[in-house]
Amino acid sequence: MCMSGYLPLPASIKPTAESVQTPVQMLHGDADMVVPLDFGKDGFARIKALGVADLNMKVYKGMGHTADPRELRDALAFLTRVLPPVAPTKDAGVASGGGGGAASGSGTAPGSGGDGSAVGGGAGS
Repeated sequence: MCMSGYLPLPASIKPTAESVQTPVQMLHGDADMVVPLDFGKDGFARIKALGVADLNMKVYKGMGHTADPRELRDALAFLTRVLPPVAPTKDAGVASGGGGGAASGSGTAPGSGGDGSAVGGGAGS
């Protein structure tokens, strides 16, 4: 998962058969003045070109370089989908919900996602 991020050294990425099966969720605000949205879109395009099977990007209207409830909700949904369920233990007392498994997505090029709608395809969008 990438929240308001970019790829500083894209040429150094060497995909493997296993790594392109790793789900990737990118979340970015369209008002980010620290990491411009175009940097995130560039990273999305580069990851897509590597052949990542489950790639999704969401853009949040009016969100700067911060986190807000829309983004956090989508982050939790992504983690719940891709991480296996964990049984509660005596020590932790915290159980995770649902999840497990990755579905394939289209990985279309991102545009404006308005209120945080999916703009990059992918499962759960």
